[in-house]
Amino acid sequence: MDHISSINKDSDSTYMLIKEADRLGFELYHYTTNDLYLHNQKVLVTVEELKIYPEQEQFYTLANKQQLELSLFDMVFIRQDPPFDMSYITNSYILEKVKDEVFFINDPTEIRNAPEKILASDFARFTPDTLIAQDINKIRSFAEKYEQIILKPLYACGGEGVLKLSAPYVDLEQNVQQLITDFKTPIIAQQYLPEIKKGDLRVIIAGGKIMGQVLRVPEQGKVAANFHAGGKAIKARLTKKQEFASEYIGKALLNKNIYFAGLDFIGDYLTEINVTSPTGIQEINRLEKKEIEQEIWKNFLLNYEGRSK
Repeated sequence: MDHISSINKDSDSTYMLIKEADRLGFELYHYTTNDLYLHNQKVLVTVEELKIYPEQEQFYTLANKQQLELSLFDMVFIRQDPPFDMSYITNSYILEKVKDEVFFINDPTEIRNAPEKILASDFARFTPDTLIAQDINKIRSFAEKYEQIILKPLYACGGEGVLKLSAPYVDLEQNVQQLITDFKTPIIAQQYLPEIKKGDLRVIIAGGKIMGQVLRVPEQGKVAANFHAGGKAIKARLTKKQEFASEYIGKALLNKNIYFAGLDFIGDYLTEINVTSPTGIQEINRLEKKEIEQEIWKNFLLNYEGRSK
């Protein structure tokens, strides 16, 4: 994960997952991506023992730094935020060398092979019209089908770089080129969905099952509804189409050994599938007066035990 000092215990899902693992009696160890390395055929990590103190302002301690083989661990949780870059990809190559010996949440090969904005295209029956390209002519042809479109960088997160453009698209080329220059990747052009004004729905999936959902409503005048972009959490219920899509996708992800994911819907349309570092647990807990991290871990353990047999 990114260093634990960077997380907010009052909002981050990572904290809730760690806290529940501690309650269940796991021995917890912490490492950052810089602490992972490959020496000949051995995957090694420099780890520190992690202790959690939920009632204290300084809620964790790290101690006893040591070098261990990753294969000694029962479970490894990957909670690294994007950017999904060559460093991220290299880490996945290293981690997959021990994936037959360790239970990963999520499978590093599948994370690498399924960046969230591309993964959604596997379920095109549920998505709005979407183009991934860097050819301005193809993007313009796509845009001219609609009065409004959304542009966003392919591998960013947290609503970074999201733009809403309207016909006649006089600044389209400039905006496309700026995104490609800033993020050095192709970009996504997507049919604008006016339902975004009501919010962007995040559905948490664990072990192929729906754990809960929360509506993220963007600030006035903005199109990015992510919590990091200032989105407000609102209690929500799934429509029949959202529920069907979530259950269908959850089962498909489970078959890929993706045990934890966040599905994003605008209206009844799937827009993204987050498998790298999905969030929303604390917002759902507050709105629903639940502790969904307990049910999430039950599903992880069921799949861990099933895999071990």
